[in-house]
Amino acid sequence: MKFSSMIIKKVLQNKINNIIVVNSAYSFLILLLHKGRFNVKDTLLISSSTLPKYITEHFPYYLKVEKLPKSKLRKVLFFLWYKIKYFLLKVSLKLKSKNINFYGCDHYFFSDLLTVGKYTLIEDGLINYSFDKIKMNPLYKIFIQSPYGISVQCKEIILTGIDKIPNNIKDKVKIFSIEKSKYLKDIDFYFKINIFDNNENNINSWVLITQGFDEFNWCDEKEKIKLYKTILKEENFNFSQDRLYIKPHPRETTDYKSYFPNAIILQHDIPLEIYRIKEVVFDCAITIYSTAIFNINAKRKIFKGTLNIDCLISNKIHFERKEIYEK
Repeated sequence: MKFSSMIIKKVLQNKINNIIVVNSAYSFLILLLHKGRFNVKDTLLISSSTLPKYITEHFPYYLKVEKLPKSKLRKVLFFLWYKIKYFLLKVSLKLKSKNINFYGCDHYFFSDLLTVGKYTLIEDGLINYSFDKIKMNPLYKIFIQSPYGISVQCKEIILTGIDKIPNNIKDKVKIFSIEKSKYLKDIDFYFKINIFDNNENNINSWVLITQGFDEFNWCDEKEKIKLYKTILKEENFNFSQDRLYIKPHPRETTDYKSYFPNAIILQHDIPLEIYRIKEVVFDCAITIYSTAIFNINAKRKIFKGTLNIDCLISNKIHFERKEIYEK
């Protein structure tokens, strides 16, 4: 029996009680700390290839949806193929939706497997706070209907409160504190990191949180590296004395060690929030506009924003500079 047929059968037999639709380790972490570990015997996890194996390997019922192609025509053809391939699964989930708990993110092209029932939306980063300021690609409006909790099917939205909440979803939002979660011990089951000491020899420790601008064709890799070296220099990072940690975005393929040979490269697929939970403290954290900076321990946090960064401004990415000092 094919996997999809087997899942449909289990759904119709009321043997699937939870549907999780997430595409990042960060969203999975927020869900884990909000609800605790799920019974994997009655849970269907749905994602694309961007969800790390160290998470998916624990779920016997894991549906891996292929990623959208890059060209517009192939996107449309692929989406039609997707609709046909998973039509019966969607129908079965719709039929049994009253008996299933739905959790996840509703802005993926395959989120229709989430929105067939009343669902709980899980934070996926700054997009949950800025979606009303971003113009959506017309093609994606065909693929995705009423995302970011606007849908009437969304019953509640779990956010960490890292930015101002848009008015059109405010009534559904529940603010969630990572540090106050009663499920903090559950993270060790999925997330394993090497804890390091940042305070030895009075060396200033910096963490650079990067983003895959070249993956979106907003610039090429060399331009991206030049941009990061520039912002470090602007903020007085001492390349000969300070210690630099680099946390790549999960989707990045850049070999940062080849550009920053003295840097320590952190695991790209582990959310930075794990380091906060493990009480790792940096002297300074810097990023252009990654929301991960708001959920880590750093004495100084620099959210550079996109002012004067032409490749981002031209793609309508607008964020203002913020600087935070923590005691």
